[in-house]
Amino acid sequence: YEGWIEKAKVNYIGEPVRRGDVLFEIYSPQLVTTEQEYLATVSYQQKLSEGDYPDALGRARALLEATRERLRYWDITDEQIEALRKSRKITRTLQVYSPVSGVVVAKMGDSLEGMKLSPGMNVYKIADLSSLWAQVEVFEYQIQQLRLGQSARITVDAFPGRAWMGKIAY
Repeated sequence: YEGWIEKAKVNYIGEPVRRGDVLFEIYSPQLVTTEQEYLATVSYQQKLSEGDYPDALGRARALLEATRERLRYWDITDEQIEALRKSRKITRTLQVYSPVSGVVVAKMGDSLEGMKLSPGMNVYKIADLSSLWAQVEVFEYQIQQLRLGQSARITVDAFPGRAWMGKIAY
């Protein structure tokens, strides 16, 4: 869905995030319309369940499930959908949660607030940095000493006294 970021909660590259943290709040007319459809369908189903209209009640349930699925496809959590059903109040903005834990390694722009988003846009790139790849160059005469799966120790000038252990994978 398209919309506008109103409040960014994660603002810089290198910022750690955990799965479920709020990334930003978005306003989307499409989302507001779908919330309205969802609440109208909830009310419609409740009214039909009081009467004796099994065919209509079945269609209302199918419509409710279709609306709920559309919200899920847009990464609206089940908890957010349930809160909407209970409160019966449409929210102007919606919080977007991180689907993964990691570190922000890239973001769309310097300032996200006010930015228009379209379907398919990546606002953040979040990487799990618990495992990293290092590309190293070795001299030709050293190749004979290397074996796949062999342990490797890497040090870098940027972190004096610190070493990382790994294995040769390629």
